[in-house]
Amino acid sequence: MNSLSVEMRLKAREGIQREVTGLTAEQIHERLVGAGGLEGREDQPRPLSAEERLAAVRRNELRRIWDLMGGTAWDAYSPERDAQADRGRQALRDRQEGARGGVVEPRFRADPLSDRGAAD
Repeated sequence: MNSLSVEMRLKAREGIQREVTGLTAEQIHERLVGAGGLEGREDQPRPLSAEERLAAVRRNELRRIWDLMGGTAWDAYSPERDAQADRGRQALRDRQEGARGGVVEPRFRADPLSDRGAAD
């Protein structure tokens, strides 16, 4: 199996976030199209290589950011305003705590759909 570690996916997402910081939704869309983000995988039934998996992480993160930009009035992308940007880093910390046998307490986060918070 050609799976990617959580750390590799996280580094890829963080790199993409740095790459698109300050770009407009149109510029991010251009990168998404350039990465093949609008194509499906129906014609590729074989397993993905590690490079193809990293490319998929790139496409998925670019699509997520582009979708986010379409629903906001932001002029340019900023990870500081992106509530999901730190999600992967927090998941990695939680996993590492669990692997060390520590108790993983649910983290409190704001629910964007209500004025109350929600536990992870």
